[in-house]
Amino acid sequence: MKSFAELERASESGGEAFAAFIRKELSADKNFFDRRFLFKDTEQITVLNYLIYIHEVGLGKPCRKNHIRFLLDMGADFNLDCSIHLLLRLKKLDLFPLFFPNLDEGQEVQRKIEFNSPELITGRTLLSRAISTGDASILKTLLRSGFEIDVNAPNQIQVKMGQTITMQPLHQAVASNFPEATYYLLQNGAIIDTPCGRLRETPLLLAARLGTIKSLEVLLSATAGQNCIDLQAENKEAERAIDLLCKRLMNQEKPQEALYGIAMLLCHGAKAPRDESFRSLLRSNRFALIDQVKEYKKQSGSSAELFIDACHDKNNPLHDIMYANTWLHLFWRYSRLQWIWHLFGLNCDEAFRIEALVYDGPESDVPGFVQNKFSPLESIATSRSNEELSVSEASEQREKIDLSGQKSKLEEWERKRQFAMFAWCYEKSCGFFSNPARNMYLKLTTGDITNIEEVRDYAAKAGNEKTTTRAVMNALYGDGNPTHTNLYAP
Repeated sequence: MKSFAELERASESGGEAFAAFIRKELSADKNFFDRRFLFKDTEQITVLNYLIYIHEVGLGKPCRKNHIRFLLDMGADFNLDCSIHLLLRLKKLDLFPLFFPNLDEGQEVQRKIEFNSPELITGRTLLSRAISTGDASILKTLLRSGFEIDVNAPNQIQVKMGQTITMQPLHQAVASNFPEATYYLLQNGAIIDTPCGRLRETPLLLAARLGTIKSLEVLLSATAGQNCIDLQAENKEAERAIDLLCKRLMNQEKPQEALYGIAMLLCHGAKAPRDESFRSLLRSNRFALIDQVKEYKKQSGSSAELFIDACHDKNNPLHDIMYANTWLHLFWRYSRLQWIWHLFGLNCDEAFRIEALVYDGPESDVPGFVQNKFSPLESIATSRSNEELSVSEASEQREKIDLSGQKSKLEEWERKRQFAMFAWCYEKSCGFFSNPARNMYLKLTTGDITNIEEVRDYAAKAGNEKTTTRAVMNALYGDGNPTHTNLYAP
């Protein structure tokens, strides 16, 4: 064969004519599949790659799937010029299964496919090309058990015209906001803290800077409890992930997503931003932030315990961020004039919203220590809620924790729950027109009291026998003679 024109004529003559043509060429030249022929006046490519190039799907278009299958059956070497790379780069994904004819014969496929060889022209591995397709099924096929594939092999990725950057597949998946790829790579041993690029950013920092929130969620969820991800890591400009998201929020770059990302970081134990302008920004958005924490807790089944602990800690900057208010709040903090704000329906209720993350009425009484039922991919793909967990299932998990020697964790959570239950009941008892200038209301809303022990101490003081605080505590934990009865009934 001297040109692809001969191959085209054979292809258009039908399958048998094409097969006869290929056999004839192979009998005349045993290296026929390795030879390269001129294509588009500038390129030299193999017969296999030519068929991949011209293959199209649709009425009247040159479908070459059967022709390619025949070449593979005849022994055409698809590693020679990276044929799989080519079909992934051209997004001709319907051809991909041809190179994996029997998924039960994993060892044979492994022997045939050179996974870690980069495409010579572009410097990108097959894994990198698979990530670029955005097709999760292709990536699962490549990463399935039994394949020896280097998930950390760097690639040359073009970021701007004429500019490339060396990055690992995990960085590429995060930058592409491809959460399935992020998850599968982590499951297969991708290194989570390798910095890359001019800013020396880990995947977490890259996700925060680019605002790829779904990938950020997978990074946090897939590594939760493993202590392998550094939430305080800094890039070359001393910015942490929470700082980068605050910057996006300040610049109004998808602000709701940025706030959701901040909520996720805080729920996993990230520290509050150091910059006072970012702290002020979160103060202004604290109600929305609590809503995003609630949404993340519901969506992912993750616990908000670390966020709540940070809010309760009077030495933590998040405490001042979440319990502080506008200039008017600073005024009433010392003057007891909060009732003016409350009178117009603008009462400072962030304290009660925070506690509602733990207890928001009898119907929400599900222990926060329970393990969620969702994988990281399920949490980003559905709107299922951990609140669907039944009381009996929650009790079973409580028993497991007791049996595993983690009783202290259960007791600690129970104290948080008791305080949250008190806050819920106390808010119900106050009502809209009750004077919120009372001591306990002020102490709750300003964050002066943040645990059940402080409430008990206050209720036990002489002179507080007739207070709403004592009434609520009597009804909850009882001395049999509560001052009030149904002020806080649901």
